[in-house]
Amino acid sequence: MAHDPISPVLSDPHLDTVDQRLLNVLATVKQCTDQFGMDTVLVEDRMPLSHL
Repeated sequence: MAHDPISPVLSDPHLDTVDQRLLNVLATVKQCTDQFGMDTVLVEDRMPLSHL
């Protein structure tokens, strides 16, 4: 990781934490879409959602 441009900013433990938080966000979005449906939860902004 020493040669990675983000190296001085984030260490491996920090990246692991970011990964875990991302998994938590994705799990929450999935839970919401399962409960309320994609049309209610997801908002089309810059990318069309027609492929989902």
